[in-house]
Amino acid sequence: MRRIVVLAEGAFGPHTSKTAVGLIRFSRSPVVAVIDSSKAGHTVDEFLGIGTGIPIVGSVEEALRYEPTTLILGTSPMGGRIPENWREIIKKAIEAGLDVESGMHQFLSEDKEFAELARKHGVRLVDYRRVPEEYNRIPDMRAPDAFVVLVAGLDSNIGKMTTAVELLRTAERMGVEGVVMAPTGQTGIMLEGWGIAVDHVLSDFVAGAVELLVRKAVEEHSGRIVLVEGQGSIYHPAYSGVALSLLHGSRPDALLLVHNPLRKGIRKFESVKIPPLREAIYHHELIASFIKPARVIAISVDTSELTDEEAENLIVELENELGIPVSDPIREGGGKLLSVILEEASRK
Repeated sequence: MRRIVVLAEGAFGPHTSKTAVGLIRFSRSPVVAVIDSSKAGHTVDEFLGIGTGIPIVGSVEEALRYEPTTLILGTSPMGGRIPENWREIIKKAIEAGLDVESGMHQFLSEDKEFAELARKHGVRLVDYRRVPEEYNRIPDMRAPDAFVVLVAGLDSNIGKMTTAVELLRTAERMGVEGVVMAPTGQTGIMLEGWGIAVDHVLSDFVAGAVELLVRKAVEEHSGRIVLVEGQGSIYHPAYSGVALSLLHGSRPDALLLVHNPLRKGIRKFESVKIPPLREAIYHHELIASFIKPARVIAISVDTSELTDEEAENLIVELENELGIPVSDPIREGGGKLLSVILEEASRK
């Protein structure tokens, strides 16, 4: 089993290092330390509000005290390039004998300096965004023998992967068999050990790649309920293409929308406004219906920046307004949303 140290230099936080937080919350392999010199001396608990005791350290040398086997790059900045100030940190990790895993668009294994160092020190460089050739395909429209739920969001970096994994882990804890997540991004692949980063597939082939991914979830991973991890947003000026391809390629039986009530505009494109939830439900159901009708059955809401009372009031207010279940799966656990999915699946 890997012992993971996560690199989040200058960026560790609940909304600035999605991969790091996903690994800390959900990895089956232990995260033993986080590297971020700007927060060294603290623990991740102070920023995430969970009791892990994982230390934040300032360097690879400090991280080695916790006997890691693997360094994982814990952020994915827009554009997916490795920050220049990370190069020396990565080189030191390789020289210390650590495997290095990355979800960046810029591949470690194609960097001559990193590749040469890795050969010299006998370590692996893993690029999670590298997509096998078999996924370069268009859809054949064969329906999977499963109930498919697409976890879609109103923006990027809003909790789609977190929601999908929390539902999966809830099913595992409850002993519910046949619930499988189809990972479509680098963090999901790191957590589940399979999947594809759909944003690295040629645009013509994304829908076909997602279709194949769902099929593999059923045929190779025994899924009867498949949670498809959403990416981007249909409203996103940069990432709407992948969101639309996921919607049409997965051809879901149901949709679960992820919402942050404090976010009024698209992150880093604030002039593009996020519509009210009722409109968003209509938009998603309309676009899905072009290929296959699918209803929004629940809302996953991120209340991490609200007090307990504010969160409770918001959830009640949204349920009264929309007439469908609403829950924060991190604050409340995934049981409520999972029960909605299981009930809908039983009707298929």
